[in-house]
Amino acid sequence: MLSKRETTIQELNRWTPHLLCPHCHQPLKWENNQLRCQNRHSFDIAKSGYLNLAPQHHEKHYTKDLFIARQLLMNDYQFYGDIYQQMMTALIPYLTADKPQRLLDLGTGEGTHFIQFLKAWQNHQYPEVTGMGIDLAKAGIQLAAKQSAAARWTIADLSHIPLADNSIDGILTILSPANYQEIKRVLKPNGWILKIIPGPNYLKELRACVLPPEDVINDGQSSIQRFNEQFTETSMIRYQRDVPLSDEANQALQTMTPLMWHASKNQRTQASQLHHIQVDLHGLIGKNN
Repeated sequence: MLSKRETTIQELNRWTPHLLCPHCHQPLKWENNQLRCQNRHSFDIAKSGYLNLAPQHHEKHYTKDLFIARQLLMNDYQFYGDIYQQMMTALIPYLTADKPQRLLDLGTGEGTHFIQFLKAWQNHQYPEVTGMGIDLAKAGIQLAAKQSAAARWTIADLSHIPLADNSIDGILTILSPANYQEIKRVLKPNGWILKIIPGPNYLKELRACVLPPEDVINDGQSSIQRFNEQFTETSMIRYQRDVPLSDEANQALQTMTPLMWHASKNQRTQASQLHHIQVDLHGLIGKNN
């Protein structure tokens, strides 16, 4: 039986023709179970099965506790419900039914969103798909590799995606910043992107605990406008649900969201008294020009 590291090396062969060195942007090739470029920059596969293409980066804010809390909310409490099925339904007009897809999840964190999405993809019985989840936070990628082998988990900089031009069929970016210049570079012509952004009432009750009244309602119009300027054949979905919060779920929510990074003791006490929360999301879909 192959180890996680051996399995990852085997599966990465499908990505190797498209991987670039993050330092010099030259193609990466296998040599003695390492990925190396012609300038001798080398990168190892971890025993737990992930690829680190940003070995010098040290993440301060996105910690293991944050990603464990996200994993708990999304797996045990189904915080985002059936949004992944809705995402797949909305994507159908953008897909080529008989063509295998190479998918990229940018800002994948601990991978839970991507894993759920790939399950929804399989439920729709679409053609073969190979996925890669990228994040700069090592703690998240380590948990992703431990949680599932559904994708190739990679530590890398989203503003310098280590993949060749026009090598990706589809991109997800879920509640994560997006560098559109890089996204358009790696997407194939007519490749699709699905970006999830907060809707007006996303985490409204928690926002009311820590933000001034004028900032409680989230205004995402500038994000929508910018997306529509970058991509063609755009469409939008809206996903809303009211989620009950147990004490455990409430604590996990506070741990996972950057909203609470600078919260005072009184604000945390107020947030701990919440028994439900609004999930309100916009899904923006478009094609590469």
